[in-house]
Amino acid sequence: MAADGVLSVAGKPTTLDRLPADLDAAFKAMGAEGGRADQTVIIVSAPTMAYETFMGLMNVLSAAGWYRIGAATVGR
Repeated sequence: MAADGVLSVAGKPTTLDRLPADLDAAFKAMGAEGGRADQTVIIVSAPTMAYETFMGLMNVLSAAGWYRIGAATVGR
């Protein structure tokens, strides 16, 4: 998630509602095998991302079946 709050998957803007479908499409495009439980999602964000926003993303991902979730920050 960018510092301005824009959420994207593989460089393409998305929304929380579209996130699971867009992630499925991105994993398919990469040729990933296995289901959601076998896939790893990395949340890349600005270090200023609010905790509540981060946890909201985590909740959407885990509710959709992704349990391998990591986090990385970019910028200062």
